[in-house]
Amino acid sequence: LHSNKFMNTIRTGFTYKDIHYYLDGGFSHDTKIELEDGRSVNICDIDVNDILRFGEEVIGIVEIDSTNISNCFKYKLPNGDIISGGPNLNFYNENINDVTNINEVQNDNELNCNKIYHLLTDQKQFTIQNTLFYDYDSALERYLERDGGFYSIHAKNFYL
Repeated sequence: LHSNKFMNTIRTGFTYKDIHYYLDGGFSHDTKIELEDGRSVNICDIDVNDILRFGEEVIGIVEIDSTNISNCFKYKLPNGDIISGGPNLNFYNENINDVTNINEVQNDNELNCNKIYHLLTDQKQFTIQNTLFYDYDSALERYLERDGGFYSIHAKNFYL
């Protein structure tokens, strides 16, 4: 694990029991996902094998009990998109041409989310509104040591 960034995010004394609390992340149940056929459905209604807007095939759906997760918020992304969920979501930030974690942007209202949802896709990414998000695996991938830097699209072995 990448010690500097990891320790900035994780409190001292982190144990395996803390993984869910600090590293899980997902979207509120009513987050709209656009399918290849043009329909928009709630993320909680997505099925394995659905084809998303840009041809990504859903290969897994993660439903997370978020009652024991650090925080869920309504976030305003740099491009103006509003996303509900949290706390560990990774997206492509056009302003810096690199990956950003949602915890690094402004949040407005804390939400009461009992469940949050995330996807696994064959392309390891998918789009919500106008923002490219990385799939569920990126929550842990973010903390793995990489050649060329910490979880950057500029790293030689970026996982995508």
